[in-house]
Amino acid sequence: KGPQVAVTAVAELRARGISAQLTLLGSVFAGYEWFEEDLRRRVADLGLAEQVEFVGFDPDIWAYLSRTDIVCVPSIVDEPFGNTAVEAMLAGRPLVVSDTSGLKEAADGFETVRFVTPDDPVAIADAVQSFMAAWPTVVDHVAGDREQAERRHAPSAYAEALIGALGANGYRSST
Repeated sequence: KGPQVAVTAVAELRARGISAQLTLLGSVFAGYEWFEEDLRRRVADLGLAEQVEFVGFDPDIWAYLSRTDIVCVPSIVDEPFGNTAVEAMLAGRPLVVSDTSGLKEAADGFETVRFVTPDDPVAIADAVQSFMAAWPTVVDHVAGDREQAERRHAPSAYAEALIGALGANGYRSST
């Protein structure tokens, strides 16, 4: 969903004299192995082999989030809903995220979210650098964002909103 943009952002940060590490969590769909090969080649060509780690698919994302400073969701196309963005907020991590419909829905209104133009590695690097420049303030706000994410995205909140929407549209439960 845009790891090539994140890789290029790491190269941009390095060009600015900023050291950054990128962990790519996830794997390609069957038939798209060529994409990963191209991405690995790009990492090598940019001299980022020490800065970019490919970990593949792991259903336990929380272990990775716990040792991450900033989460980046560099999607280059619209998504139906940004679960990854919500997971970053629930983990109490600042988030750099593409300004697309589903990601905006998931991450709008949080202090520690920076929306960037899709497919723009310079914008990602700028957002990371802005977090770094204000790190004490960012750290102060992540706990509040995590609490807000828990309230906004809790299953009970979804159930309540769904029941309200159904009731507003004339649905009546038979129970």
